[in-house]
Amino acid sequence: MNLKKFFIGLAAAFSLVAVGTSVSQSNTAYAADQKIVVNKAKKQVEYPAVVNGTYFTQPTRHLCVYKNGSNGDKAVLRGEASEITFYNDLKKIGAKPGNNLRPADMKAAKGQGKRVEGSKLNIYIKWKGHKAVPVQDCIKSTKKYKTDFRFGGNLGRAQTMNTGCVACFDSCSTGIVSDHAWPTGSTEPNHVVKFYGNQKVLPKDGTHVTMIVKLAEKQAHEATYRNLQQLALESAISNLPLQLHLATDAGEHRLPVFRPLASTHHSLGISTSPAPG
Repeated sequence: MNLKKFFIGLAAAFSLVAVGTSVSQSNTAYAADQKIVVNKAKKQVEYPAVVNGTYFTQPTRHLCVYKNGSNGDKAVLRGEASEITFYNDLKKIGAKPGNNLRPADMKAAKGQGKRVEGSKLNIYIKWKGHKAVPVQDCIKSTKKYKTDFRFGGNLGRAQTMNTGCVACFDSCSTGIVSDHAWPTGSTEPNHVVKFYGNQKVLPKDGTHVTMIVKLAEKQAHEATYRNLQQLALESAISNLPLQLHLATDAGEHRLPVFRPLASTHHSLGISTSPAPG
């Protein structure tokens, strides 16, 4: 009789282990990163995130932070993709990192802070059933200003510190993107301004949204011009043997043979729309 009870208990234990394994796998699947969409033609990156309603009423210095970073729960938007991938994707659309700030700059006294540099970026937020909204309308602040987000860069510190900072409201030496409008120290330690998510504009807590980060118009044209310069250089190099052939064989009246250029497979695009669809 005791042996029977032992086997019954053993079977029950195996059942609990099986259930526990199933739950664990489900949680892992839920926590998986989402894909960032890179649109080179429109010069924009579409970054997946979730609204964190905590910061409708509490101030924060973070617009968006990757959920697995140490600051993952300290932003208006909880990022669903690595900030490192985000950095690399910004470079794919032609954005240039500023890399001009250092950790010491974050401790600057009031009025002595430095401003982040790098390619100028326009940011929009969109969600299901709603068109893209300029980020300026999605945030509240204790002082009026105009956003001026830049590709700060900071890849090395992002990798080392693992804060997960994707976009910060004031100039930051760790965030991939931050706002040139506010110098370092504007939130911490000098408390010059406070930022919140705008509950009247953003959807409710837990809503999945897309943060669209778009290379500003001037930078987009400059990036495309650089691509054209590269295309012209590739064409000149590819045609160099052809030019020598003509110079050498002109007297013999040979028919030159043209090679297809690899660069003819390039495609370029310029978006002039003020806001993404």
